[in-house]
Amino acid sequence: MNISKDKIKKILILRPDAIGDLVLITPAIHALRQHFPQAHIAILVQKYTSDLVKVHPDIDEVILDDIRDKKINNLKDYLNYVRRIKAKKFDLAIDFYSFDYRYPLMMLLAGIPYRIGDKSRIMLRPFYNLGTTLQYKDYTKHMVDFHLELLKKIGVNSNDPRLNIFVPPEVINQFKIRLSELGITDSDWLVGIHPGCGASRKWDSKGYAELCDTLQEKYGAKVIITGGPREREKAAEIYTLCKKKPINLVEKTSLAELTALIKRLNIYIGVDTGPIHLAAAIGTPVVMLVLAKNVKAVRWGPWKTNHQIIYPHPEAACPIYCDPGKCQSSYCTDKLTVDKIITAVEQLRNNQSQTIEDWHKLVFNVLVVYDQANQAQAQALLQKLEQKGYHCVLQPAEQVKGIRYLLKLIEIENILIFHHLGQKALLTTRLANLLSGIYTTNATVMVRGFKPDQDILAQYEKAFQESLF
Repeated sequence: MNISKDKIKKILILRPDAIGDLVLITPAIHALRQHFPQAHIAILVQKYTSDLVKVHPDIDEVILDDIRDKKINNLKDYLNYVRRIKAKKFDLAIDFYSFDYRYPLMMLLAGIPYRIGDKSRIMLRPFYNLGTTLQYKDYTKHMVDFHLELLKKIGVNSNDPRLNIFVPPEVINQFKIRLSELGITDSDWLVGIHPGCGASRKWDSKGYAELCDTLQEKYGAKVIITGGPREREKAAEIYTLCKKKPINLVEKTSLAELTALIKRLNIYIGVDTGPIHLAAAIGTPVVMLVLAKNVKAVRWGPWKTNHQIIYPHPEAACPIYCDPGKCQSSYCTDKLTVDKIITAVEQLRNNQSQTIEDWHKLVFNVLVVYDQANQAQAQALLQKLEQKGYHCVLQPAEQVKGIRYLLKLIEIENILIFHHLGQKALLTTRLANLLSGIYTTNATVMVRGFKPDQDILAQYEKAFQESLF
């Protein structure tokens, strides 16, 4: 549906969550600005992320979120908040959050005529009259792609999908003075480390301390630890364990100052969290540490900047359903080593960056179930995939011991693709594929048949794109 540009005078964007989530919608914001150049664009964000958009050239107004910032305590407060939004007379609203009914309900109650959101969220679907059902099982798409896809419903397309965050020159200059007071000069090789303490982001302090020491000894680097209140304790442990002390700036920078710091860094090392996406937006090279199976490089990788991703799977061989908030195992973190990180740093120093194809190699793990008559085909497929750098597991159909057996194999090997050759155990494989999204970390896709001359990766990508769930 193409909406007449004349009808859209005021646009409301909703992204009331984390730093990285906000950064990843900036290409969509820019696409909106390009399509509606005369429109007034407002964005609703949490107070702690607002510094990122206060000076953004595509944004005219920043509205602070009272809902997740816990300023709304009852229905009366909520309705008053809705009235404030309604008074602004928005013509179009885009809910990039799509996780909390209070926001799309607010769009509806505020009388906004055009309301866009993700209709795959079944409970929120009634609130969106221009929503799109996003196919999250399609692992050929990054989150940036999904955000842009929401806008296609109204004829908005992007020819510039880069992240864009703007740091005011005065903030950069002020922080440069602060860095000089810390003994950092323009010629110093500066590395930032963001340890992160979220549920899926826990590597031991000893490892980080060894990394800090190695960076300083091997490269003469100056190392800065960044973070907020959640990183306070871990940063203190790291600092204590370091032989040569890094600079600890945890809880000592505003978000604007952190952005200025990241812009100065030569390399930023950290877990899959907001500051890493901030670095990607600024163009700072990134080493991203992924410590959970449910985080996919193809979905959350550093977007359009030089980077290396260290991914522990399937080497970790973790048999546990990935629920980082509850997981007490160390399968994933044990596979992360200082040597791996230093190798990634060395690659970035030599301007060697991973590509989207490399992301596919990290996560497009294949389980081939074959019967005896197709053994030669299975071996040829294995050879072809391994030559291209993909992880492939062969499973004779005669040895398939039931659906649970296959589901366990999916979990341990972190499988995304079922490739079935032949007829034996076909029903079992199909059922395991259907149930994978419920009982394993990954919702798999299924492919059948193989010819040596076919483009097998194109076949896998097509399977993801055509998947319905």
